[in-house]
Amino acid sequence: MIPFSFAYLWIFIVAAFGCLVFCLFAIGLIFSKQCRIKLKNGNIFLQSLFFSSCLCVLLAIGLSLLVKTAKNESQTKHEAIYQTLTTPQTILGIHMPKGTKLWLFEPNNLNSFREATFPIPVAFGHFQITRVQIPRGFELEMFDDRSITLDGKGIDQIEGWQCKLENYMKVYLDEQANLSGLAFCVLANPVKLKQITLQANADLQRSQSPKYPDGFIAQDRWLIRNPITHYKNIPIEWANVYLDKNHQLLGIENGTLAKDIYFGGIYYPKGSAFNLLVHPLIKDQETWLFTPPMNQTAKMNNGTIYTDQHAILHSAKGEILQVLNAYDASIMYRSSNS
Repeated sequence: MIPFSFAYLWIFIVAAFGCLVFCLFAIGLIFSKQCRIKLKNGNIFLQSLFFSSCLCVLLAIGLSLLVKTAKNESQTKHEAIYQTLTTPQTILGIHMPKGTKLWLFEPNNLNSFREATFPIPVAFGHFQITRVQIPRGFELEMFDDRSITLDGKGIDQIEGWQCKLENYMKVYLDEQANLSGLAFCVLANPVKLKQITLQANADLQRSQSPKYPDGFIAQDRWLIRNPITHYKNIPIEWANVYLDKNHQLLGIENGTLAKDIYFGGIYYPKGSAFNLLVHPLIKDQETWLFTPPMNQTAKMNNGTIYTDQHAILHSAKGEILQVLNAYDASIMYRSSNS
């Protein structure tokens, strides 16, 4: 079959031009006696042109049949991949109403659907779901993501988290299509933990055992993006908070100071980086890592100046433990694991 692309457009142009020439010949043969005589008496040029135009007509007929066949094949494939339920059905444990639109991964195999859009919301726990998406094919192979994406609205508790669904969330379902695990959601309400309070509307996602270049493997954990306004006496914004499976604090990374502070004998300007590293630089001790923002400096009482080239490691009580190169590999990979 000829691929229908601009690379093969010339074939259609030749066929169209040949048909036009054939039409002119037909008109000449019908209405012009002189044209009939010249063609009959063996004018080689006219005979060759007439013969070529006849071939172009045959080519045009063949192309039209080819286009029609391709169109029918495309329509058949489309109907095998995109289907609408004419009766309510239960597919992969999900009760789907009549009128559900399915996008299938395998033709005519309803169990292979990669997307189902419901005409009316379907209940998943306390959520009202309008669409379900399941990763298939290369999506599954490349990202190894076996979570299911739900679109809709509602609030419900999953794995101890009160989740709010307004746009989408990612969950795991058991064989009966019950909610069995959480991959991503938005927190519905503030959550008070032992050391911090997570703000409502923060993004929560599961993160599994990341391995660092030095071989350190972190615990399975929860990552919450920008959920806090402070940690102890440090005002913070735009931080990533990591919790273990029991919702205990593992670290706070990629945070910035919400305002100027004085800590450990150093004045840090607003926008300075703040990290309570998941993979700490000193074991069995809570340490805080500060880095001044670009084009600004931090200043000690004795006049010592620190720039964005410096990473200052403090104890939780403020003692300066180390002053490091902010662009050292051991600092970079620890603070960029998310």
